[in-house]
Amino acid sequence: MLAQQWSELDKKILLYSREVEGHTSPFWNTCSPFDEELKSYVSTKGEYVLWLQSKRPLVEQEIVNTVWVKTNPSGYTTEMHFYANGTLRDIALFDRATLTGRWTLNKGVVNVAIQADKHLYEFDIVGSDDNGIHSAVEFEDGVLSSYLKLFRLS
Repeated sequence: MLAQQWSELDKKILLYSREVEGHTSPFWNTCSPFDEELKSYVSTKGEYVLWLQSKRPLVEQEIVNTVWVKTNPSGYTTEMHFYANGTLRDIALFDRATLTGRWTLNKGVVNVAIQADKHLYEFDIVGSDDNGIHSAVEFEDGVLSSYLKLFRLS
């Protein structure tokens, strides 16, 4: 998986910056993982700590054999079907184009990898404690590509 060069903390800082500061955040437009000094600085900021407190771990019962909706700022929306064997189907809402992938649950975060032709899409779903609408940052072939919102249908 290409996005593994981005640490769990890198991904959370990206998600924090997108949710708190918006798409104009200087963090959001980065092309490479953050250095240790920056990660230490951001992860101890009061605003980051408060944002982190609004998140919660997801549990297996919320994922296995459920259908979720995934959307991005461009409006591309899919149904995600999560199966107990760690596989998933990602189905475009309007044209029904179907991709397959894998998922794992790691410390309350759902790690997703979807293969599409020659591209690998990866994202980690972080649970929200506020409203049931969860979020992720998506990487295409290891490069930051989009912000996602996700929620469970069934």
